Amino acid sequence: ERLREQRPLRESPPEVERMISVGVSLLHARYQPVWDATLVAVDGLIRACGQHGHPLLHGLITALSKFFEPPLDQVVGPMRSRFASLMASVIRSIGAEATLDILPLGLDAVLRRDADAHPRAWLLPLLAQHTPPRQRIAYYWDMLLPIADALRDAGAAEDSDEGGAAAVVRKQMRVLADQLYDLLPVFFRAPSDLATSFPQHAEAMGTRFANDPPMRARI
Repeated sequence: ERLREQRPLRESPPEVERMISVGVSLLHARYQPVWDATLVAVDGLIRACGQHGHPLLHGLITALSKFFEPPLDQVVGPMRSRFASLMASVIRSIGAEATLDILPLGLDAVLRRDADAHPRAWLLPLLAQHTPPRQRIAYYWDMLLPIADALRDAGAAEDSDEGGAAAVVRKQMRVLADQLYDLLPVFFRAPSDLATSFPQHAEAMGTRFANDPPMRARI
């Protein structure tokens, strides 16, 4: 109730801070035997915070993301779908832009062919499925579309000297580009900035859709 009384929330009440601290502690591999119960509690906390989850739940969301990345992704096992449901709750509560502010995709590492990096490509299907309406067109057009274009171009480039591993990387780039392009209709569902951003981007959008049939088909 305290969360719902404060809009915008400039400072979280102490009891909320304690609840969040407990939530973060529950996201630990040592609680694996009782995850059935603890994950329900964490989901309730995410839902209770709602749009205030950004920035209130920054630490909890970051801790949750670790279970999708090495080495903790190997610990999750049959509970993988439960952790995915938690991340889906995060996205539905705070939206795509806030989620990506806390958990950047890091796909520039794929363009650099950095084998040691762990980009958050696992987020893309979750964003496509669970992003609520009223996102910003401008965010997609200015932040995500350029990454998609860069991945598509890099994935299409061929090097006569490259071996099989490089061909696999190029295919990965094309897949990631397609997943980013698939987010286009998600950001066009009752966008919150339609009145302000659409006039600014309308000409570029029209040109792009006219000259790019695969992208046009996504609308």
